[in-house]
Amino acid sequence: MSEHAAGPSPGHTGIDVTSRAVIARKEFSMQLHRRILSLLGKTLLIAALLAGPLAQPGAASDVDKLLDLLVRKNVITQQEAAALREEMAREKIQPLPAAASQAPPAPLAKAAAPPKDRPVTTNISMRLSGFAQTRFTSTAGAKNSLEIRRARLALGGNLAEKISYRMQVDFVRSPVLLDARVDFTHLPYARLSVGQFKVPFGQENLTASQNLLTVERSALTNALVPGRDTGNNGRDIGLQFEGTFHSSHGRPVLTYSLGMFNGAGINRKDDNHRKDAAVRLVTHVTEGFWIGGDYFNGAIGVAQADKERAAFEFAFVRSKYSLRGEYVWGRDATVHKRGSYTQFAYRFRPHWEGLFRFEEVNPSKLAARDEVHNYLMGFNWYFHENVKLQTNYIFGDEAARRAANHTFLTQLQFQF
Repeated sequence: MSEHAAGPSPGHTGIDVTSRAVIARKEFSMQLHRRILSLLGKTLLIAALLAGPLAQPGAASDVDKLLDLLVRKNVITQQEAAALREEMAREKIQPLPAAASQAPPAPLAKAAAPPKDRPVTTNISMRLSGFAQTRFTSTAGAKNSLEIRRARLALGGNLAEKISYRMQVDFVRSPVLLDARVDFTHLPYARLSVGQFKVPFGQENLTASQNLLTVERSALTNALVPGRDTGNNGRDIGLQFEGTFHSSHGRPVLTYSLGMFNGAGINRKDDNHRKDAAVRLVTHVTEGFWIGGDYFNGAIGVAQADKERAAFEFAFVRSKYSLRGEYVWGRDATVHKRGSYTQFAYRFRPHWEGLFRFEEVNPSKLAARDEVHNYLMGFNWYFHENVKLQTNYIFGDEAARRAANHTFLTQLQFQF
């Protein structure tokens, strides 16, 4: 036998070594691949068991199906599937109850919102109103005059429960604050008012200017009523209690007002150390008929001269007509005064009204022949609930002048 036939050739030996190396690498790669897939399958299986679709009442059979599927796909072997089943049984891994798996997570408790500050204006209400009067005046021996007699705006409403307010400004010539009051109605038979408002004296004085039946108030009111006799529109700064007592049937029986004031007029500080007092009592005899009495006591200026007033008033009011009057007695230091008026009005048409008034005023009993007698006749045309036209003719008899005085007044008023 030749030497070459005795053993393998060097070329054949190299090929076998290479083949074995390749085969070994393939086997290692397959084993590594299988282990990775096995680990991945186990991870997916455990994740599926812990959360999700398998956490239902039929989850056990679904696990078996999934393991069988992984075996068929050669992801895991039969032995690995069996080992996994044993491990699950040993660890007692059970599917989550359906109710627990389906229950939504408990909502997080919301932090309590900080309390909001209550607005100061929660209960405040406001109502704006106003009126304006354009007047034409013709007096014998004087020039005719056309003027804006009054132009006022008022703001009123509630500040809180049982607390109200009112403010009024007149814009003629220069703005003047007329009313600035706060009312407290906590007591059933007493309303407390504090601020600037009308002195409770005289029914014509207390009647709002836009509600007067005549174009202007009587000479008696302007000459003798406190607050009118000083050119302060019948107003002063102070406080007042007022109220009305009713019968068991709800009809008013007695109305009272009791006030204390500076006595210096509107928008002014007190000019002396005394306070003025005013009292008004009105008895309601029947519906639409009342009689009343007024009393005022105060001091005038820095000298503190005595000022005293007393009055009697009545009114009889029906749907178509009214009769009313006042008598006022007064004393300023040693000067005594007096005066009276009587007024009758009749609504002869739904929008037409006629009236007549007689008045006499004696500004001083010490002075001779200073009496004034005025006779007024007039008509009112209410052609809208917020618009009216008034016409007055006044015949005045002044004893001091021994002459008659004729005055013609026409006034157009609108309000809102």
